[in-house]
Amino acid sequence: LGAAAKRSTFTLRSVYSSSVRNASSKYDVVVIGGGSAGIGLTASWLKHKTGSSKSNGETLSFAIIEPAEDHYYQPLWTLIGGNTNYGNKISEKTEKLIPEGAKLVKDKVTTFHPKQNEVELSNGDKISYDVLVVAAGVQINFDATEGLVSALEDSDSSVCSNYDHHWCNKTSKLVKEFQGGNALFTFPTGPVKCAGAPQKIMYLADAAWTAKNLDYKANFYSSLPKIFAVEKYRVALEALCNNRNLTRHFGHRLIKVMSDKKQAVFKVDHAIRPDISEETVTVDYDFIHVTPEMGAPNFLKGSPISDAAGFVDVNKETLQSNKYPNIFALGDCSNVPTSKTLSAITGQLGVVRYHAGKVLDTREVYSKDASKDFAHFREGEGPIYDGYTACPIPTGYHEGIIAEFDYDAQPLETFFWDQSVPSKANGLMKEFAFPQLYWNFFLKGDWTGPWKFRQQFAPLKRALNK
Repeated sequence: LGAAAKRSTFTLRSVYSSSVRNASSKYDVVVIGGGSAGIGLTASWLKHKTGSSKSNGETLSFAIIEPAEDHYYQPLWTLIGGNTNYGNKISEKTEKLIPEGAKLVKDKVTTFHPKQNEVELSNGDKISYDVLVVAAGVQINFDATEGLVSALEDSDSSVCSNYDHHWCNKTSKLVKEFQGGNALFTFPTGPVKCAGAPQKIMYLADAAWTAKNLDYKANFYSSLPKIFAVEKYRVALEALCNNRNLTRHFGHRLIKVMSDKKQAVFKVDHAIRPDISEETVTVDYDFIHVTPEMGAPNFLKGSPISDAAGFVDVNKETLQSNKYPNIFALGDCSNVPTSKTLSAITGQLGVVRYHAGKVLDTREVYSKDASKDFAHFREGEGPIYDGYTACPIPTGYHEGIIAEFDYDAQPLETFFWDQSVPSKANGLMKEFAFPQLYWNFFLKGDWTGPWKFRQQFAPLKRALNK
């Protein structure tokens, strides 16, 4: 960067006083969350030679605050439920995944003190920071739907969900044991972790039941007005559903499960379905997969760093807090307007590292060739996040669609084939390649998204499309 950019770089001391009283420990970077976003960010940051050290040569210190004993590769839960996980690793102990050079703090954050540059833990300790990165994910609210938790816990009920490692095995069992009848698959209102997952299990279950020649009707009940937000993939998925007789019911939000009667109650959104006069409709089922309501983690709601919905309020291009310049967020807990997926995190890692480096005064922000590490880079400002996200959707055994798109809901596909067409190449990526990529590269700091491959494939794609 040039001299002008150097002058615009600010350090923490020019924002807030770095003096902290009664703090139990102090780190340059404190990361809240030891899930995909938190570990992936820390690992890639520590591996970046100029990003992990200050201009004076000091190496940055990191702490990851995470209470969970186990870390899960959550995209596999859908494959487990659909009986298509072929020996992939599902989980690992969190402490084994913490990158060398980072400290694991096994506790929960309860309170934010952003003006004092510290967070408070459930045990009363305080940890101070120069930069805070919130990577806390979303909260799954199973109890927001009446009767759902008890129905899931009842091993004899026909109610399942892939949104927890405890219950995806029940989905697997119910898919195998289903003998026909009315099958429901739901999509809630509000933010959803991987918005394609509610329909992924429908396609996998349908493939299994079709192979067994069962007599059944599959129904997708969604609170949304359409099956997918990006037009290219909406058209492809609607055609898929039509070909396989999968019925869509839009504007229906699940509000109650009556497992004893095998009935589900949906609230009707009349703005989407003006043709339905009733406030609610009750539907009989023989099988129901529920995607639960989700939201911001409770400890973020009402905090000084969050918006009205409880998500961390950040600039959508830099992922920097709109209120506190030394606070950042990535992954599902931020309020950036893109689909909440693991792929989105890969596009955010470097952006957070670089802009946090401006606060920390790292060597990276002075590098003249820093732009080569990013898909989008503004001279004098730094990298920007374009909203990249992806949703690999299995449509059957060993086949699928891979949706990739940006903030503007425009396709941003990596490969040189049309990824909206169900194919074995797409399906095998989801079933085999992506799990290996996650455990062996992403969590070790060696994967920051497919943008370089997209650039390399671009000439071939243009030639094929002529």
